[in-house]
Amino acid sequence: MKKSKKDEALQKVREMFSPDDHKIGILYSGGKDSTALLLTIAQEFPDAELYLFALNNGCHYPEELKSKIVEKIELLTSKGLMSNKVKCIYFDFREIIAHLGFKTFHDDMHKYPTGLLCCTCKLIMHYVTAKYSSRVGISKVADGYSYFERFLPEQLPEFKPIIFDNIVTKYGVECISPLYNVFDEADVPIKIIEEFGLDPDIFLGEKLGQAVCMLGFIYKIPYEVNESEESKNAFFSQLRNAVSEYTHIKQDLLSGKTKAQQKRHDSYGNEYMEEVLYESLMEKIIANKETFFEN
Repeated sequence: MKKSKKDEALQKVREMFSPDDHKIGILYSGGKDSTALLLTIAQEFPDAELYLFALNNGCHYPEELKSKIVEKIELLTSKGLMSNKVKCIYFDFREIIAHLGFKTFHDDMHKYPTGLLCCTCKLIMHYVTAKYSSRVGISKVADGYSYFERFLPEQLPEFKPIIFDNIVTKYGVECISPLYNVFDEADVPIKIIEEFGLDPDIFLGEKLGQAVCMLGFIYKIPYEVNESEESKNAFFSQLRNAVSEYTHIKQDLLSGKTKAQQKRHDSYGNEYMEEVLYESLMEKIIANKETFFEN
């Protein structure tokens, strides 16, 4: 008998974590993918303390983002679907993405087949949360990446190893996508949420409970990519190569392997070069974090 998607998800989570993972980090937006992930982890490991990381790249109203997440946590708890100790932490990384992504956006758009800002966004998300996690005893941070959305630059299979391998070496924190292959169709996360006894229309609400990220509209992936044979699709091949090159460049800057400089002007209008210290910017994000829910 074929397993339900819920059972398949639970098995994957069981394989990725163990009872020794007393603290588990989750990149949580409140959307369908991260909610399906949260439900499966909460059911399989009810004794684990869950750290839900809400991150703002400038495309969200902070209070709206936080309030939606709190509503979901309270509802899951009230329905008996989550008995875990939960801590929700908000990180604002608008300043660092401006330096790492937007400063070169014009040139990047002309150099690559499509905009790749989302790769910079995810890169920062993983680095900041891994850096923080290493300090509070979290060894694994999970995300809701989806195989169905593998044509998006930041969810390509080629994107993840570039940063995940470097992060585990640098911080000792493992970044994982437990349900990547389970999410093989667009409606799978919704099915899993339904199998937990929730009505998605009520629980997720408008836009599937997730604020639309305007950065996602800066690039457009042709829909025909999904309908073609990947290995023979010229655009897809270009995209894979572009993501690899772009992400390596951005990661070298963020990790300090490559020195970053930007043009500045003094009060007299004279131009000079100033070094961008990404390590300091990440420290600033972590120092200004906000714990907005804790039970």
